[in-house]
Amino acid sequence: MIELVVNQSGDTVTLLNPLDACEYANVSTQTLNAWRREGWLSSFPVGRGHLYTYEMLDAALRARNKDREKTRQEVRDDRE
Repeated sequence: MIELVVNQSGDTVTLLNPLDACEYANVSTQTLNAWRREGWLSSFPVGRGHLYTYEMLDAALRARNKDREKTRQEVRDDRE
């Protein structure tokens, strides 16, 4: 975990490495990478790796949950 000061008033942002991001989101590294490749998850590319913020992870989790709910509703509609 990295804390960066982003302006003169002392506001900080926390950047998570992939392992910390996986632990926070409760997913595997393969899932995290798939979400990033598929466009569900934003990241900051650094060298050959990626860093994430809590906000990025929360947005991806919300988007994935909405997509799952939409799929479940479509399945229910098809059954009727």
